[in-house]
Amino acid sequence: MITSGKKIYSILSQSTEVTALVSYRIYPLILPENTSLPAIVYERSFSNMYTKDYRAGSESVINITILAREYSDTIAISEAVEAALGNYSDSVIRSLKLENGAETYLEGAFIQNLTYTVRSV
Repeated sequence: MITSGKKIYSILSQSTEVTALVSYRIYPLILPENTSLPAIVYERSFSNMYTKDYRAGSESVINITILAREYSDTIAISEAVEAALGNYSDSVIRSLKLENGAETYLEGAFIQNLTYTVRSV
């Protein structure tokens, strides 16, 4: 779904749990220079599924990267993101599920990478 990135931003930025931890530092694709941490960066890829008559749906993969100076902050933010996104559905999104995750450390930041699959109409 072309607008799945916009929808992810909307869900995360409307979550009081998420914004209490990162404010509105939620960005598509790249972390702007000189952005203070913690912050969230998300990106998406998608594919459409078609039937003979018309498109039957869409599947998106949303990668969410959580960056913070403290490891415990990345865990708290990950939990808030999962609370906001986990099993979310509405009239367009059929399902939104956490598929996998990984963590790392780079250039003074602890990083959690969460991968969600979004199925939509």
